[in-house]
Amino acid sequence: MHKVKIFLCFVSLILVANFVNAADASSYFYPDEEPPPPPEEQAQTAITNGESFTGSVAEGTTFNLPDGGSVTVSGSVEIVGGEIVSADSIEFTGGEATGVREFESEGDGFTIDFAQTFQNDDLFITNGQGIARVGDIITVAHADSFVRAGATTTNANELVIHPARFEVAQADSLFSGCVRATHITNSTVIIFQ
Repeated sequence: MHKVKIFLCFVSLILVANFVNAADASSYFYPDEEPPPPPEEQAQTAITNGESFTGSVAEGTTFNLPDGGSVTVSGSVEIVGGEIVSADSIEFTGGEATGVREFESEGDGFTIDFAQTFQNDDLFITNGQGIARVGDIITVAHADSFVRAGATTTNANELVIHPARFEVAQADSLFSGCVRATHITNSTVIIFQ
């Protein structure tokens, strides 16, 4: 009886060891296999070839875009058909944004369907929708808040931002220094710096 127990323990030990080795073997690359490229390289290939990629990249990873521009991305990124459709953080000529959905670089500008935050020079937008830049002009379909040169506008719709002024079709309020305006419609704010 004692010999049977020892034999069963020995057989069990062999089975467990083989199972562990088989499980570990799936994570190893065999000498004749190439390891997959790093995610940063996979993402750049997807952009270049109009392919798709979903994954995380190292902080400050720069990608070259087909139009000759470049962007710097950090964290999770999704690329579909060669276009960056979402990213945790993205820096590009003309700004920096977090929580980005549907980013597209267009020559001297860009479009962003949604960004949790968007920052460019002296402006800061929270929960911006329909953000676009062409040349020096930035348009925003809606922003929960918009800060420019010390003036804060809340719940703003149809912003057109020029270098020295901004226009707003509708906003709940505007605060600047000791001035407060509410129920703003079709207004232009001139920025003195």
